[in-house]
Amino acid sequence: MVSKTYSISSSWTITTIALIWSLGGSSNHEALAVDSSRNTTTTPPPQPKCEITYRDNRVYVDDTEWLKLGRTCVREGGREYCTSLSPPPPSSSSSSDSEQSKSKKQGFLRNQKDAKSVRSSTDPLGDYAEYGNRIEVGSNSNRKAMECNRREYVDDATTLLFSQKFMNSFDRTNYPASSVLWSANKGMASWYPSFQIPKRKNHKREKEEDGVPELKRGFLSIHGRFLGGDGNNGSSTVSDWSVEGLKEFHNPSSSSDGLTSGPVALFSDECVVIMSSASSFMSSSSLMRSVEEDGGEDGGEDGGEDGGEEWGYGVMGSITNIPEGYKTSTILSSFPMVKPDGIRQAFVSWGAKLRKLYGTKRVHDKTLNQLQWSTDRGSFYYYNKEANKTYQETIIDAKQYTSKVGLPFQSWLMDSWFYYKGIGIGGGGVKNWTAMPSIFPNGIGYVTNATGWKLVAHNRFWSSDTDYAIQNGGNYKFAVEPTKSLPLEYRFWQDLFAASKLWGLTVYEQDWMDEQTKMNLTLQDVHAARTWLLQMGKAAKHADLTVQYCMTFPRHALQSLEINAVTQARASNDYIPGNDSWMSLGITSMFAQAMDLAPLKDNFWSSAAPRYHPQYGLTHEPAARLQSLVATYSTTVVAPGDDFRSMDVALIMKSCTRDGSLLRPDAPAVRTDRTFLQQAGFYLPRLDASSQRKQLWTTYSNLGGYVYTYILAADTPPFVITEQDLYPSHVPFATTTPNTHILWNLNRNQQDSHTIHPHVLPLHVPSTNKTHFHAYCAAPIFSNGWLFLGEAQTKWTPVSARDRFYNLRIREHHFSVMVKGAPNEVVYIVVRKPAGWGDFDRVNCTLSERGLAEFYSSDLACHRGDPNIAAIS
Repeated sequence: MVSKTYSISSSWTITTIALIWSLGGSSNHEALAVDSSRNTTTTPPPQPKCEITYRDNRVYVDDTEWLKLGRTCVREGGREYCTSLSPPPPSSSSSSDSEQSKSKKQGFLRNQKDAKSVRSSTDPLGDYAEYGNRIEVGSNSNRKAMECNRREYVDDATTLLFSQKFMNSFDRTNYPASSVLWSANKGMASWYPSFQIPKRKNHKREKEEDGVPELKRGFLSIHGRFLGGDGNNGSSTVSDWSVEGLKEFHNPSSSSDGLTSGPVALFSDECVVIMSSASSFMSSSSLMRSVEEDGGEDGGEDGGEDGGEEWGYGVMGSITNIPEGYKTSTILSSFPMVKPDGIRQAFVSWGAKLRKLYGTKRVHDKTLNQLQWSTDRGSFYYYNKEANKTYQETIIDAKQYTSKVGLPFQSWLMDSWFYYKGIGIGGGGVKNWTAMPSIFPNGIGYVTNATGWKLVAHNRFWSSDTDYAIQNGGNYKFAVEPTKSLPLEYRFWQDLFAASKLWGLTVYEQDWMDEQTKMNLTLQDVHAARTWLLQMGKAAKHADLTVQYCMTFPRHALQSLEINAVTQARASNDYIPGNDSWMSLGITSMFAQAMDLAPLKDNFWSSAAPRYHPQYGLTHEPAARLQSLVATYSTTVVAPGDDFRSMDVALIMKSCTRDGSLLRPDAPAVRTDRTFLQQAGFYLPRLDASSQRKQLWTTYSNLGGYVYTYILAADTPPFVITEQDLYPSHVPFATTTPNTHILWNLNRNQQDSHTIHPHVLPLHVPSTNKTHFHAYCAAPIFSNGWLFLGEAQTKWTPVSARDRFYNLRIREHHFSVMVKGAPNEVVYIVVRKPAGWGDFDRVNCTLSERGLAEFYSSDLACHRGDPNIAAIS
């Protein structure tokens, strides 16, 4: 252990006690790839392991330097104290007073190679060794300490955990600013770890110099409301990992930085590293900020005497007091860039680690796999009911009409138009969360019984004049501020949910979470925001309710790791007919999937017919088919919201079974790695860098090891689909055919909907937009030569291994597969015999009273009754 102390001023010092380690262990992420030339499944060349090591104040990935650590800082007594990146001259009596009084040059943090481990233990991720630094500030009579640790896992070299632990209470820690909100957005109360950022964008990797390719890294920053889906097409940013790239979204005049921050993915063309907070989610942040004149160790590109920038993590800048024992942590998680969605897989791996740390096990949500009718903003019935009728009559009319035309809605979303509002922005906060008699003369319970639909009910932030607060004559403790208030006791949530269960509540939607979080209390106290969410979640679980988050910052989704009743979160901005809020789901769905949250797309109009709405005017939805497909590929609620008498029944039914159960792929559709690499400035052969193809998404269904790839191209220039765009299967392909897959376009017009036009790879795709998009299914050819296309002519997900088909059995000459759905439902199955090309057979498969049947290729028929897997040859 080595201790060094440097003078700050005549009475203040910062001491660093360095305890350093080196990483070890190994990790292997093998994947199977398809060799199309031999039509066999082969093991690909060894993939990068993407192992993280730490040495000499740097983070390496597979022995290549990725990150250089910056300074460590903490605020105390209204001042910030930081370590230096290079050692200052030894303190002496000849040092100038001005040099000693600089608040930005308080000390020196250096790796000590002879330091020993301070502790070893076990957490849910496994055995670890933890080493680190102890930072001390203050005078000898009032010294305060913060531990800065780094944790290495013995059997996992893909995870590195940094942490801060406050050994004493730190006071007046808030960043000085014109408002509490500005402090939260623009400053930090503590700063560890931080990483130096290269100043300029790297050149495109168009060639190798001296046989060594230039290391280039891009980044994806998920930030803003709706899990990063704010704005018309999302707020998350993709660019080059450099000061220039980061400033594309970090605007000093913006009010959206620290508070709205979230996970960041750093990526090369071989590896991905996800960085995020790992604890104290509601009171910790990440931020880019300038390095003062002391700068980096090496100067030049990485900081130095001419200044630079750092990206760092720590306690949010608005926090006024950090109590003794408070701890916050940051995780780095690496994963190989595995085609076609290595960035998604890296997020899933990172999320699995966090869920394991917290033991997250989401409760069952009864609404997520069903068709839903919505009255949310953007819908036809948002603050708009049928003429000369109450909302009660309108909702019951909707149930009766949609049942008559065969739309099997199972739930509905009741938005903010039903309850009492008081003081506050956007029409006011919640004054009383009960239905107004003018809305439901017989009460919400009457409508629940009349429709039989499960109910998702909207709520917003609490008004300062809410009836529930003791300050306003109510029965519950609230923190009351000029326009908003916050419940402070668990009993309030218990009583609220118990009462709402009586009128049929199934899912509680907490909307306007950004505004509720912007209260002074929740921004200044390290525990207040977390306590609010924990109390809400605990009461919901006790009442057998689930919770939907909306207008959610990334920190809210991360905090839900401790709240199993939270099952869904809006991952796109509010829908308005014709807007492009759907685009954000190509990124935000990765984050939601990692958190095991359903990534909700907002409602949409299924019909292109123009309609007049008091708020939207005369309008229509020009891209209804795309809206429908994107909702289906979100793998969660599909919620049409147009005039129920104008709904496109055939289009809506492409998403579900006859009883309204959704037919989903195995995972949400997300943007491909190649779109991120291209947007970050990587050189990709045969791709025009000036023609961005951001809206190229993929997802998949795995049926017995055969993987079906779904490809969505919307708003893209012409491109070619190759093997690199498909998910690999894990079983042998046919050896009697020259191709491994057959593709067909799912977005056929009505006149051509019963014709299959097969394609093979490579497939040239013309330019697309949201009204003329292409959606392909790539179906693998079975080892015996058969091709199973599932519901190729009727559904967006023709082979839903999650909801429709299962128990695939392959024999030498034939196959069988189980089919499930609604009782007596007719499922239209398409197959092709071996050695065929355009000759497809369509089988009308009628399910049993139990909603089951088994399809046999031997006689091209479905057999109903109990499952009976016959030996076929």
